[in-house]
Amino acid sequence: MQMPSIFSPIAVFLATITGPLVARVMLALGVGVISYTGIDVALTELFDRINTSWSGIPANVIAICGLAGIDVFITLVASAYMSSITFRLVSGAIKRIGFMNVETEA
Repeated sequence: MQMPSIFSPIAVFLATITGPLVARVMLALGVGVISYTGIDVALTELFDRINTSWSGIPANVIAICGLAGIDVFITLVASAYMSSITFRLVSGAIKRIGFMNVETEA
């Protein structure tokens, strides 16, 4: 059984664009994953240092900080930074792939 003549140019076109498209997607995802991993390692190190620093503080000061919500504040700030960085990485990856036209405001 032979393919109709209309499908032959479509098959050639799809075979031509598949390689570069896959390469662009993999490049964009690779850069994003490497950046995200580096930021994750940096934030993990920051949290480890904060936890280490808390170990030398007297118990009554830690109790007052807990009542004041310092631990919640630190978690909220770190989460906000991480979500902002993740959004920038994802929008940069989408821009590199070329699926959408994402404009960043200065």
